[in-house]
Amino acid sequence: MAEKLNDLIVARTEQPAPANADKIPLLDSADAHKFRWLSWSGLLARLSALFDPAGTASAAVSTHLAAADPHPTYTTAAELASAISAKADTGHTQAASTITDFSEAVDDRVAALLVAGANVTLNYNDSAGTLTVASSGGAGYTDEQAQDAVGGILTDSPTVDFTYDDAANTITAATKSQQSITSDASGLKLVGDAAAPGNSQMYGTNASGAKGWYAQPAAPVQSVAGRTGAVTLAAADIGGLGGAATLGVGTAAGTVAAGNHAHAGVYDSAGTAAAAVATHAALPQTHGISAFGATLVDDASAAAARATLGLGTAATLNAGTTASALVQLDAAAKLPAIDGSQLTGLPSGVSVHASLSGLASDDHPQYYNQARGDARYSQTSHSHAGVYEPAGAISTHAATAQAHGISAFGSTLVDDASATAARATLGLGTVATLNVGVAAGNIPQLDGSARLPAVDGSLLTGLATPAPRIVTIPAATGAVNVDLANASRVVVKMTQTGPISAITPQNVPTVCDVRYETTQGAGGPWSLPQSAWAPAVASAYYVYPAGTTVFWWSTTDGGATATLECNAPLSLSLSQANAAGAITVDAAGVSDVVVNLTLTGDISTINRQNIPTNCRIRYETTQGAGGPWVIKDSAWGSGAIVPFYITATTGKTVVTWTTTDGGVTATVEGSVNGAGAIKMPAGRYFDTSVLAVGLSPFAGSAGRIDISRFVPEYDMTVDRLGVYVTTGVAAATGRVVIYGANANNEPDARLFFPADDLNLATSAVFVEHTASFTLKKGVLYYVGFMHGSTATIYGIQGYTLPSLGFSGNVSSSPGSVIRQTVTYPNAPANFGFTASQITASAAPSIKMRCS
Repeated sequence: MAEKLNDLIVARTEQPAPANADKIPLLDSADAHKFRWLSWSGLLARLSALFDPAGTASAAVSTHLAAADPHPTYTTAAELASAISAKADTGHTQAASTITDFSEAVDDRVAALLVAGANVTLNYNDSAGTLTVASSGGAGYTDEQAQDAVGGILTDSPTVDFTYDDAANTITAATKSQQSITSDASGLKLVGDAAAPGNSQMYGTNASGAKGWYAQPAAPVQSVAGRTGAVTLAAADIGGLGGAATLGVGTAAGTVAAGNHAHAGVYDSAGTAAAAVATHAALPQTHGISAFGATLVDDASAAAARATLGLGTAATLNAGTTASALVQLDAAAKLPAIDGSQLTGLPSGVSVHASLSGLASDDHPQYYNQARGDARYSQTSHSHAGVYEPAGAISTHAATAQAHGISAFGSTLVDDASATAARATLGLGTVATLNVGVAAGNIPQLDGSARLPAVDGSLLTGLATPAPRIVTIPAATGAVNVDLANASRVVVKMTQTGPISAITPQNVPTVCDVRYETTQGAGGPWSLPQSAWAPAVASAYYVYPAGTTVFWWSTTDGGATATLECNAPLSLSLSQANAAGAITVDAAGVSDVVVNLTLTGDISTINRQNIPTNCRIRYETTQGAGGPWVIKDSAWGSGAIVPFYITATTGKTVVTWTTTDGGVTATVEGSVNGAGAIKMPAGRYFDTSVLAVGLSPFAGSAGRIDISRFVPEYDMTVDRLGVYVTTGVAAATGRVVIYGANANNEPDARLFFPADDLNLATSAVFVEHTASFTLKKGVLYYVGFMHGSTATIYGIQGYTLPSLGFSGNVSSSPGSVIRQTVTYPNAPANFGFTASQITASAAPSIKMRCS
């Protein structure tokens, strides 16, 4: 350095604003502390590299200075003044005294707010601070205008007249004249009547129709039976009277007898009583008795009267089923349940009653129809005409039954008051009033060959069972005709030698049972479709390729309709002690099969044989030595849908295989957790939560129904259903509700909704319904609660419930509850599900107790 540093400093003046070309002396520690020149531009570049590597310091400073509030931690006076002037304190109440020219501002605002209406003027004097409101509509409403208006609206009524005098400014109300009733010293009178009533006058109208008081007519009664004035009526004046109307009552001649006439007294002054009685007794019509009646009433005994009536021995018998009783058909026209062991000639189990023969001659007593025991005595023809002897002893004649040709017994019959009493007098049984025939309630009568008529004898007991008719068909194929020969019991032994298209029974009795024993001939097995049995109703069956297939064909209407049953069992149970690898299951055409397997290895293949169209096979597996073993998913076949299930390591695992198309496709169902849920002990409570997570408060809302899904893993019956109230609300109520599901698994019909309300008014209590309800295994239910108010109960957190999906692709909360609101307590009988009812929410915890 040629110059001394001090000389340089002294020789130079101060540079307040260095230029880039300026230099600064710098002591170099790396070179024996020699001075070197450092340019100002070099220093700036070095500092920029150290403090702002990206070179953005200048931009950052500019942005900072441009910000609305560049110094959040301090504020300049200018910034504060600007900020305050731009803000309004909305929460502060400003006193009028602190506001500059407050009165002037209010005056101006009010003057601007008011608007003049019709006939009104506004005058605001700003300098004087006054607002004048004036009317511009004239002098206003005058008295005359008001009087005219009132006078114009008054209207006369039926009782008052109004008169308006415009000049005098008056309104006069006068009552109209009315014919009202009032009183005076003499009694009642009509007010306003021009004339007071005189003596013997009546109020009415005259011939001209004028109302008033008028004198009564001199003869009030104008005419009676053609007579006027004071009238006395004679019998001849009254029409319709008989001769007896003018006779007195008594026992003398020319009088009318009173009461019961017993013939007592004196009659025959000519002394001819004896002859008169004889003539009287010889005439049956004298007492209203017919010629036949005369032959009946003179009988000396009931037996003689029954003979006269032509009654048979059945007339004295009762209908019934006891010894010596007559048989009466029931309401269905069938014989009652009686012993028919003595009946003969019943062809093939009494299938055709008309074919009965060989009955004993006394097998059935005779029957008679319409036996009458109600002989009647009539006195309609007895006129008492003739001459009787006043001195004769006619009283004796009246007291003696034979006096009229009636025997002593006949008198006990003819005095009966009813047919029922007469039949009792005659000793008739209940059958006497029944008809002979074959309809309901009739008495069956033996025919000319002493045989029962064709009646239903299906209720008869003690009948010997005849041997069945045997029909053998060695080569059955195509359309097969079977002659039953009117036999009610037939066994058909049939060997199929080809497909059968139709089986037609011939000569079929009304009631018939046929047992078809079918075996397969050479070339089989041959088909025997359900349609071959028409018109019989045939359920699905299986024809065994080996052995005998048995069908039972039955009819009760001669073959017009029939039923068919097959010996294919309703269910088939198979067992295999050592099951491993490939196994074979022969369903033998049966629709319900149980297969018991003891697994000694993994099942790799299940070969199914003879599977009907609709079939369910239930595999019940237990573990053998060396296990645990499983049935592999591939073993069920390519057409089977196999969801996840677990094979239990101990105990029994049940897996169900189901098909509706003969095994082409199938579904497989096993317990979702292998061994199934632990069965809830009696007395233990549970709810519908899926996970063991604590409950949380769940607030209600009036009329809201919240339900969630629940599928029991086994049948269970509950006898208590309730909720725990965390926060009660005065007068709050609610009810548990359970809905079933439709084919789409949507809530549908209401299954449980008790009539009693649960009281939710008290906090920290458990309230419950006492009611029984059975939850079935595998059935989908929707269990929930209907709130009557806003009380809070325990709820199940949503993430412990089955998911019902998301409302959209951006939703983060899956739906778990179905909710709707109605009027409490009107829970709908059908829930009426819509997708909008799915809600992401907690669900009410319905605690149910196992019984």
